Amino acid sequence: GCGWGATEIALAERGLHVSAIPLDPVIASNAAGQGVDMIYGGFRSARARLEGQRFDCVLYSNILHLVRDPVGVLSLFRDLAAIDAPIIIQSANMRSIPTLWANLRNRKADKAGDYDATGVHFTTAGRIREWCHSAGLTIERTVGILHRRAGMLRNMPSAVTGLSMAPDFVSVAKRTDARTASLGRAVGE
Repeated sequence: GCGWGATEIALAERGLHVSAIPLDPVIASNAAGQGVDMIYGGFRSARARLEGQRFDCVLYSNILHLVRDPVGVLSLFRDLAAIDAPIIIQSANMRSIPTLWANLRNRKADKAGDYDATGVHFTTAGRIREWCHSAGLTIERTVGILHRRAGMLRNMPSAVTGLSMAPDFVSVAKRTDARTASLGRAVGE
């Protein structure tokens, strides 16, 4: 889900090897020129090019709600994550108060959740959890990213605001087999 590549470039500048699948090869060309290994093509062809590689982290940056088959995409790249590697998913929280309010103001609420009409899945932390479970991943934690105008809420405990004021969130998942392996090590197996 590499857009113009700001995140990918920042990681590459730290000396990390970064491979990215761009949403648009023209927009992502800036990142390609700054040390990011671009894997061009659709998801299946990109996956084939990455065969045999293992990554210390897999990042889905605001992409899953835009693809027709999010479970398929998660499943396709699942085994590229090394055992115990975090799979980080950033997504829109379409159940947040700021997002619901914007949809009402812009009269988009009537089509929310209709992928065929909008090209967007209605995403929530629960929906991401369902997709991950279906793809053999386990969510370990989810953190909301507060709305830019919610500065006064930043000092409040997250239990008070929850995800209600977070138009975006980040979930950290692991391969389910990695979670099982970790539990086995914890009990001395």
